[in-house]
Amino acid sequence: MKEIGFAIFIAALVIGLASGCKIENIGGIQGSGNIKTETRNFSGFKEIKAGGAVNLEISAQKDFATFVRVAKLVVDAHPSVCFAIAGPAEEHGLADELPVIIDQLNLNQRVFLLGPRSDVPALLMQSDAFLSTAIFEGQGLAALEAMALKKPTIAMDCIGLRECLVNEVDSLTVPLGDIDACACAILRVLNDPDLARSLGEHGRQNVETQYSGLIHAKRFFEIAKSVVDNTPTGEQAAAADFVLGLLKKIREANDKIFRLDNRPKFQKRVINKIRGWFD
Repeated sequence: MKEIGFAIFIAALVIGLASGCKIENIGGIQGSGNIKTETRNFSGFKEIKAGGAVNLEISAQKDFATFVRVAKLVVDAHPSVCFAIAGPAEEHGLADELPVIIDQLNLNQRVFLLGPRSDVPALLMQSDAFLSTAIFEGQGLAALEAMALKKPTIAMDCIGLRECLVNEVDSLTVPLGDIDACACAILRVLNDPDLARSLGEHGRQNVETQYSGLIHAKRFFEIAKSVVDNTPTGEQAAAADFVLGLLKKIREANDKIFRLDNRPKFQKRVINKIRGWFD
């Protein structure tokens, strides 16, 4: 039996819908933390301030109760596997129920609730696969970003994911709510390194060719050009102004994300400076 310290990790990296999946910022990431050590010593929500990474929120949409039940089936068949959930509690009632479900299923040493994290990319790099039990998604950027890291992705076949995942090519998708099929898909990935590698490679290729920031930019300009070209001559200036207005809003949103992304680093420098005054 394969010895696994940490097998399934569900989390999201830096997200920006307008700019696509930032694969240029993902490919070079290396695992710096040690999730294998941490999961052995941790149970319950861990209070870690989120920095430059966006975590999946604990909400009805993500359906982490199903995630835990899938984990139970996998652990019964493969006892060394661990699962982790990273993200803030958007719906506190659901977040409060998760530890109860985990305890009822005797998974306290196999399913870990990490809370908000600032090191999601490094943690994801140490995982063997990515699992989504969401009942719907906007575009499924969390899955796409895991695929950009060449992580085999297992997901429920929901709106928002079925449009961007190709079953048995870059991912394994199962009928929505079918926990048995989901558990079987995970076990296939864990027990078949060649399958896991193939899904990871094709997943990265899918993101690079269909969902990168550059691809999103090209498609936006194609749409913008089409709008201007198909607008009557006397109204083209107004159409161009509209497109430029959209570009300005996108740039402002990107600048805001950049500032938020770097704020924790700035705060850390300030704190270190203040501490230096008293050393």
